[in-house]
Amino acid sequence: MLWWLIWSALAGPALTTRDMTGSRVAALQTSEKSADMIVVYASEQHGEIGPCGCNDYPMGGMARIERYADRLTKRETDAVVLKLYAGGAFLPPISSRNLLTHTLQRHQNEAMAEVLERGGWDAVNLTCDDLESDRSWALPSGALSTNVTRLGGDLSSRQVIERGGVTTLVLGVTGSCDGGAQREGWLVSEPLRAVQDALAVREEHIDRVVVLTHRVGDAVSSIARLDGVDIVIESDGFTARYPPVVPSGRAVWVRTWQEAERLGELRLDWDNEGKLLHAQDSAIGLAPGLRGTRWVERLVDEVATSGGPG
Repeated sequence: MLWWLIWSALAGPALTTRDMTGSRVAALQTSEKSADMIVVYASEQHGEIGPCGCNDYPMGGMARIERYADRLTKRETDAVVLKLYAGGAFLPPISSRNLLTHTLQRHQNEAMAEVLERGGWDAVNLTCDDLESDRSWALPSGALSTNVTRLGGDLSSRQVIERGGVTTLVLGVTGSCDGGAQREGWLVSEPLRAVQDALAVREEHIDRVVVLTHRVGDAVSSIARLDGVDIVIESDGFTARYPPVVPSGRAVWVRTWQEAERLGELRLDWDNEGKLLHAQDSAIGLAPGLRGTRWVERLVDEVATSGGPG
């Protein structure tokens, strides 16, 4: 009995994965066991709110994502459900003198910002390209960057989410900023140091800490091992399935799928002392034939036919 207790104390959490596509996705909406926290996550659509650019079998798209997340939230009344965007939401500036090109880019980013705002995404990790000085569209209220500071601006360095009696701190860092050098109008700090500094002033009432990372390279491994971090969601152009890992015995580290071709869903359970017991990471293929949220579908059509929403 004593050896079993010692083994239980030292053993890491149980990690499981699922891959669901097509009609099988419907099963997730009706038969899934609940969890303490469920995180829906995506990344790197670069202003494209429609399905990914696969003509034969277009996957994902914000309309299907919104419908899936909305049904999940309505069903999982006992869980804390978060919607987190790890990075690359917007289309970066295009070097072109073509006015139509710039107009289309602006309309795409306006549409993405509208979906993230109206869809209630809790946190959106911004990259340097998202913060270019010629941006004419409003950032969603969940926007943040922990390591990019707009001089004289009011960009939030974090998001604090209070839901279901749980307070979650979300941080977000990016590494795709010309090697982290200072750029005109804003300052970029080293991602790991920025997260360490944010944790150093963490309030006592924070129950969970999530760090969103975008193209930070090897720094993500060190971030996932920091004391006090519970979840790390990494975006870095991944187009393959990576299982979740727990490098520190505490934080669970997952990776997104580029262009949200597969929607991420992470289910977590902790014990009363805050030890992670179980993490289940799902890659959900929202395939053609699955219904999407109507207002997002209309927005997709407006961008495609008239060059912009509204």
